[in-house]
Amino acid sequence: MIHIFYHVATVDSIEEKDTETFVNFYTRASEDVSWADYKGLFRAQIGSLIKYFRQEENVECKLNICIVGDGEVSLPKNFDDYWGDELNVIKLSSNINDGEIITLDYLHKYCEELPDDDVVLYFHTKGVSVGTKEREEQRLYLEKTIFGNIDVALDKLKKYDVVGIGKSHQGEKLGYYGTPDKPFNFPTNNFWWANVSYIKRLPNIYSFDLDYDKIYIKERGKGALTGGHEWPEETRYLAEQWIGYAQPKVHDLVKNISIITSVTKPHNVEIIKNNIQSIDKDGWDVEWVLIIDDSLEDFKFDIDEPWIQVWFKPILGWPGKLDGINWGLRVANHELVYRCDDDNLVHPNFFKGLTELTKQDAKMYIVAQDCDEQGYGGIVKTDEWFRCGNIDTAQMIFKNPYQEFKYEGTPPQDPKDTKHIDIQEDWHFANEFRERYGVENMVFSDEVLCYYNRLSWDINIVTETNLKW
Repeated sequence: MIHIFYHVATVDSIEEKDTETFVNFYTRASEDVSWADYKGLFRAQIGSLIKYFRQEENVECKLNICIVGDGEVSLPKNFDDYWGDELNVIKLSSNINDGEIITLDYLHKYCEELPDDDVVLYFHTKGVSVGTKEREEQRLYLEKTIFGNIDVALDKLKKYDVVGIGKSHQGEKLGYYGTPDKPFNFPTNNFWWANVSYIKRLPNIYSFDLDYDKIYIKERGKGALTGGHEWPEETRYLAEQWIGYAQPKVHDLVKNISIITSVTKPHNVEIIKNNIQSIDKDGWDVEWVLIIDDSLEDFKFDIDEPWIQVWFKPILGWPGKLDGINWGLRVANHELVYRCDDDNLVHPNFFKGLTELTKQDAKMYIVAQDCDEQGYGGIVKTDEWFRCGNIDTAQMIFKNPYQEFKYEGTPPQDPKDTKHIDIQEDWHFANEFRERYGVENMVFSDEVLCYYNRLSWDINIVTETNLKW
């Protein structure tokens, strides 16, 4: 059984907008509609539920519509034809300030009486208080991806606790989720699927060691949810973070990858950026995480774009090098991670090859690499040949292990030696995957999807503006 929980905030937009051009509950809204009126948004989302769920003949659903605020909603005519007895409409609160938290509390208590193998879908009136075209497009995308992949979500929930979009384990940008050493993961936008068995592991959302009323007046406190760290200033973070509190295994419905680059060679940044932008992504959404040595803060980087994270950290010398890489793992937003050093480029077939590789569910994918004059640089495909000296950083695509372990290595014999720092870091990292998860959770491929120190091959490459790889 799928138990759908729909949080409805009966609040109008902060801006006055025309809401007369709404079509009907079953079809999509016209191009000029704006979401100043929560009633229009409600009817559109009801239409999405009908569109995606009622066509699934083998899916048994119960719909819980949870209303918050002093407004009312009106269900379309003949709505019972779609849901029948499996419909529960409940007014949880007339106080709009109770927000999503009160609905999640209701959901949590509701699940206590359900079988462990049932499934929950949670979503809300996304963008109701903003009413912009951008939010409307974002909402439609969420619905298409979350509602339109019912079979995929149910299949993934056999192995994962939570399924959603854009798994987040951010660091300092939004406040700590968990502790600095062990942040927890959760889907972005608070649209998600989850196993009832996992929901039962979550604490009561009101049970934290701070005065709940203080959240609403935006006072900062310290609570169990944040591992003793300061609360972000906005109330909604509590509702968004709750699903991640019990350390779930999260599956992202979208093909996402974070590319991490530690930068000590600033002249290569623009080259790598052009390289990533120019190659065929094959449907992958790419986030580029740049960890730049703090001595380069005055260097003029043309990298102010939404898909790029920039952090300035001391990464020269030991152990700064590994600290920088581990920081990148910590703030990366996506489960799948690739480390592209600042003397390297992304292979033109990288994303197409990745699409095929990830059809096999694994913790790490090790691919072959091109070594220029040395020719084929494919590293071994068997456990027998899995050893130090045979694995290069550029060959590893992996699921972010930050919650469990990080990059470590052997310090140089001479602490002043900054040239040969921890030359075994890639081996230590790959071997840790094998020891923790077993070679059966690693996929070895002989397809060339990376280069060995590509930007070191030809000095003329630095002057090229249009890379054709």
